[in-house]
Amino acid sequence: MAQLRMRPRFRLEIACGVDEIMEQLRGRLEDNEQGLVGSFTRRHGVLKMPDGRRQFWSPQLGITVESIEGETARAHLMGVFAPHPHIWQAFIFIYGIVTSLGCFGTMWGIAQLSLNRTPWALASPVAAFAVCAFVYGATLIGQGLGAGEMYRLRTYLDDSIAEAERRCSERPRTARDSAQL
Repeated sequence: MAQLRMRPRFRLEIACGVDEIMEQLRGRLEDNEQGLVGSFTRRHGVLKMPDGRRQFWSPQLGITVESIEGETARAHLMGVFAPHPHIWQAFIFIYGIVTSLGCFGTMWGIAQLSLNRTPWALASPVAAFAVCAFVYGATLIGQGLGAGEMYRLRTYLDDSIAEAERRCSERPRTARDSAQL
């Protein structure tokens, strides 16, 4: 069974160097049939839907590629599906505020108990938990709504990697292999 996560992650080992992978991701972006957009640096990249088709729940795929130590022709790729950074920041802000209010209410309720008063403030941690569960549920609903877009992003990535590995396997590995005798 798949694990439920707010920001699904995956890791791939690729039989190609970092530069070749990033070059392939950049090159295919100009004329891809899905109409995806993105930006890439030397080892990092972000793929997302174009502005006209992007919704509130639309995911983006963050990519980090690192070479495997001691091997120049192999790399690890780490991918994270996440909402737009502004949306993610809002979720974290909500969690922070609600958790703080729940902790404050718990302390207030304990103070009420120690003063032999009615501890009505002890309802705040229960309410905070309910709000956090609601926000977590909203993230899962957003993932469900954006599942098709996540599939398009991952398909683009998988196709790009397959093409990069194919190109790397066709290249000569040593000077002797490339010699025209």
